[in-house]
Amino acid sequence: MSPKRPAALAFIFVTILIDVIGLGVIIPVLPTLIEQLTGEGVSRASQYAGCHLPTQRRSLPLRR
Repeated sequence: MSPKRPAALAFIFVTILIDVIGLGVIIPVLPTLIEQLTGEGVSRASQYAGCHLPTQRRSLPLRR
């Protein structure tokens, strides 16, 4: 194994760790944040959050 390999693996691990921590912070806060910004109830906030994944999947081919 070359010396560059452990550094690359550490970089990938740290990147994934930061991503997971970001998701762990935003997911519990997102419904309350949407409620405050839109002034609507929890059901409407969950609809906004639920539309995020399909929108990301549809735009994926456009990013390439």
